[in-house]
Amino acid sequence: SIIIPVYNTEKWIEECLYSVLTQSIKEIEIICVNDGSTDKSKEILQKIASIDNRIIIINQKNKGLPATRNTGLNFAIGEYLLFLDSDDMFRNDTLNELMKIVNKGKVEVIYFDAFVYFMPEMIFDIKKVNYYKRNKSYGFMTGKELFSNIIMNEQFSDSACLMMIDREWLNKNKIKFIE
Repeated sequence: SIIIPVYNTEKWIEECLYSVLTQSIKEIEIICVNDGSTDKSKEILQKIASIDNRIIIINQKNKGLPATRNTGLNFAIGEYLLFLDSDDMFRNDTLNELMKIVNKGKVEVIYFDAFVYFMPEMIFDIKKVNYYKRNKSYGFMTGKELFSNIIMNEQFSDSACLMMIDREWLNKNKIKFIE
């Protein structure tokens, strides 16, 4: 299940959705939670959902990002969860690469890196470019070991968009976003 919170991202939502729809893995659900957008985001979502039944649209009054992600969690039925912000995109074959890791053995959470691209009108900031990139791979380990390692190496990033999570594990541990 890919959960996409949407709030006033008419400039990017179409590109975001197509980056998901064109993945080589097709057995996915795409949960778009429209958090009271006042631009054309809702109409764009409806247009794309009309041509692909994997897209589920949930409309709600504006509640903020954590509540919007929790709404998506309440509807998700996939074995694994991914969060993708509506102004972000997956690279080609992202889901396939993540599933290769899952197929090696049951995992609770996979942490991964991201690349930052700047719009032409934005100011380039080297700190932001490197913020989502770790210097090494940590392999398979317990959560405590991983957390200790990435904290000690100053490579912790708290973005929900940088992990794939086992839904059953998340529910069993009653993990939700703080609203």
